Amino acid sequence: MKFLLENWREYLKEEKISVKDIHDRADKLGIPWDDDDKFMRWTKKITDKSHLDDLTDEELSKVYAALEKREFLNEEEELYGELYHGTSDLYKQDILENGIRAPSYWGTEEIAWYYAKVVAEEYGGRPLIIKIPLSKFDQSLLEPDHNSIAEPLTRTLGKSDEEVWEEWEEVPEPGTWQDSLDIVQSVEYHGPVKVLEEDLQ
Repeated sequence: MKFLLENWREYLKEEKISVKDIHDRADKLGIPWDDDDKFMRWTKKITDKSHLDDLTDEELSKVYAALEKREFLNEEEELYGELYHGTSDLYKQDILENGIRAPSYWGTEEIAWYYAKVVAEEYGGRPLIIKIPLSKFDQSLLEPDHNSIAEPLTRTLGKSDEEVWEEWEEVPEPGTWQDSLDIVQSVEYHGPVKVLEEDLQ
């Protein structure tokens, strides 16, 4: 984590953060921002202003930094954003009837698509993505995805094994699920997950 924050600070010194930078980062994290009341309240909590277009360069940097550190909490201190799970549509009916059993693996949409394609290729069917708000997960049951840390998806992550391991070594032990989501874009969940038709993509 220290490694990531140091890189981010160096980036801020060299480049000004734009509104588009924040939109792009929010999109990658699965956070709605376009006329979204929660996002505007969260922005106001950080800067005392609701709209990104009204922010100074320094205030835009503060918002971007909070996104980088995943401090996207609403006023009730609930987690803000989504986690994604990839599978095959062969299991759609079972998932809708019984949910997803523990343990299960969740991450960014990009990571979920990778695993959905792998499952579909190995077992048949078509890739299926499940999107669940972070607020629906019990934080006490979220853990780092140690399998992905040990054998990272280097092509999807855009970094080498050594880079992933170095970043993880910089994290204070034992490492949190947030650290895992930052570094390998995935986490492990040790609880059941109820899935509705509207959660399927």
